Formats: sequence, C-alpha cells, structure tokens
Amino acid sequence: MAFKAFNVGSSLSASAVISVLFLKETLRASDILGGALALTGTYFLVTFAPHSSPHVTANMVERSLVSWLFLIYFSFEAILFAVLMYLYNCRNMKHIVIIMVMVALLASVTVISVKAVSGMITETIRGSHLQLTYPIFYIMFIIMIISCAFQIKFLNQAMKLFDATEIVPINYVFFTASAIVAGILFYEEFYGLSVIYIIMFVVGCLLAFTGVFLIARARPRIKMDSVFISMGQIPGKSCTDKVQPQPEDKKYGTLASKFTCNSGIQQDEP
Repeated sequence: MAFKAFNVGSSLSASAVISVLFLKETLRASDILGGALALTGTYFLVTFAPHSSPHVTANMVERSLVSWLFLIYFSFEAILFAVLMYLYNCRNMKHIVIIMVMVALLASVTVISVKAVSGMITETIRGSHLQLTYPIFYIMFIIMIISCAFQIKFLNQAMKLFDATEIVPINYVFFTASAIVAGILFYEEFYGLSVIYIIMFVVGCLLAFTGVFLIARARPRIKMDSVFISMGQIPGKSCTDKVQPQPEDKKYGTLASKFTCNSGIQQDEP
C-alpha cells in the first residue's frame, strides 16, 4: 500500500515537472501545492505504515477466509458490487464513481489474493513448509487472475468514457482505500500498531489524496471533436460539396477503373 502510494505520488510530481520543462506547459500554483502534499503524504505513508507482516501460509489464509469479520466485509462487497453492476448494465448509469467503485472492490480482492499467492510461494521457497500442495493456493491464484482481468476490463471502459485526469485521482483514492481496508481485515496488518502511528498513517493518506486531486484538477483534455479532416485545412486544397459522384452519374467509378487499368499496365511492364 505504501509502496503504491509512493509510486503514484512521485510519478505525478515528476510528470508535472517534466511537462513544465520539456512540454512548456504552464506551472500552476495547484501543481506546486499538490506535489508538495503528495510527497509529504507518501513520506508519512512509508514512515508510519506497518513494516512487519505475518508469514502468509495456507492455514493462515484458510482461517482468515472463514473469520466472521472478513465474511461480513466480503458479503457487503458482494452486495454492493451486484447493485452497481445492475445500475451499470441494466440502468445504463455510466457514472465515473460507479465504475471506479467496482474497480476498487475488485482491487481489494486482487490485493488479498496476490498477497496470499506470493506469501505461500515465499514460504515454499524458504523451505519452511511446502504450500503448493494446498488447494487454497490454486483457488487464490484463480481468484487473482479473474479479479485482475475484470479490473482491467472496467478500467478500459472507464478510459473510453472519461478523461484520464478524472480517472487517475479517483482510482488512486479508491484503490488505496480498498487495499488498506482489505489488509486490515484479512491480514491484520495494523495489529499491535500504536495509535499515533495509525493517526499519522491516516493523515498521510489524506495528504496524498489531496495532492493527487490538486495535480490532476483542471488539466486540459486531449480529445478530438471530429475524426475527419476538413479539406479546407489541407494546404493547396479547397472545400468541395461533392467528393464522390452520384452512382447514376456516368463518371461514377471512372477514377477507380482508370487506376486499375494503369496499375495493370505498370505490372505488365518489365
């Protein structure tokens, strides 16, 4: 979680600097403030995030899956995802928040499954105990692949409907929040952490979220209003009312047939 926040905050700040130096974009006050907040927030996240995590084994994953706290959380996620899918597909509500919440719900499942698979592989490599013989490993691996695939699918749909300047900050906030909640409930990552560390971690999240929104706010959208090029915009060309003759005209198809004949003649020449 902290590593992802550090990457996103640093990349956004670096992209703002590069756009000013090389692309000659205007440096706004919100860019400076947003970069400072994003870097400060990511520093808090890295500093006050839990640095020790329990060894992930197959038995530990099985116990976490049947715990009542996770079952309540997963049931809430499943119901919310079903409602959002109904609004998105049946009611045709293509709101960006609906799509990004569905991506975040899938991301929480992805975070849980990825850490479970990687943890069991790590324990196997260490030689402490062979984890690949447990069925839960393959179940979590399949869940990881499916959740990643659907997450990419919804992100691609969001990119077709909305601008990247809207998707990046919303996805960053929702994804980070879902990953934090999943880590707390499933892996008990904040267990034994002092209150001051938890408060500073939350403050770091809020600072990073605010910084990302300030950097991405009011960015110009690069979208083409028309996919056609006007003839009047081509040097040496003028606009005409008819580009292709009507089918009943005698000249219809003359250019194509002449081109075909000329091509045949050129091919016959040695």
